[in-house]
Amino acid sequence: TEESWITEMFPLLMVLILYMALIMPGSILINALIDEKKNRVMEVLMTSVSPAQMVTGKVAALGLLGLVMTALWLGVLWAVARFGGQALSIPAGFSIPTGLLAWALIYFLGGYAIYGSQFAGIGALAPDVNQTKSVTWIVMLPIIVAYTFMAVSFDNPNSPLAVALSLFPLTSSVAMIGRMASTEVPLWQA
Repeated sequence: TEESWITEMFPLLMVLILYMALIMPGSILINALIDEKKNRVMEVLMTSVSPAQMVTGKVAALGLLGLVMTALWLGVLWAVARFGGQALSIPAGFSIPTGLLAWALIYFLGGYAIYGSQFAGIGALAPDVNQTKSVTWIVMLPIIVAYTFMAVSFDNPNSPLAVALSLFPLTSSVAMIGRMASTEVPLWQA
């Protein structure tokens, strides 16, 4: 019905925001590391910092950028849901819980810690961007699987598959937010 379009789309929007927020900074991280190796900037940087400090700094900086990006996207979604009103046919009682927005930021940080470090490893090992594509897909496969399965399992967010995806560390950042946006999730699972 016209009244429930936002209720049906909301979990998918939350999953999409987390999916994109994890993928975009990771790909920027790979490109930044490879460009610095190609341009010989990395050798200059290595004279003043250790390799671990440099990679940690890059991962942290792009993680902060991703956190700001995620917060902005969630803020826009919240503002649209709050102030969209009749123009977007949003029901009067619909609101986005602020607790869910906080959980989304927490799950972004955890997911980025996992995927950002893997992307940093790819960028540190690969000689150019073209050689990272196949390895990047392997690293991203769990999050792609979570996105795909969560997009089709919103009708039953407490199914064994949805619960398993939301508890497995490589898929939880996307799957758990989808479940939290669809239904009440026990605190111990979060």
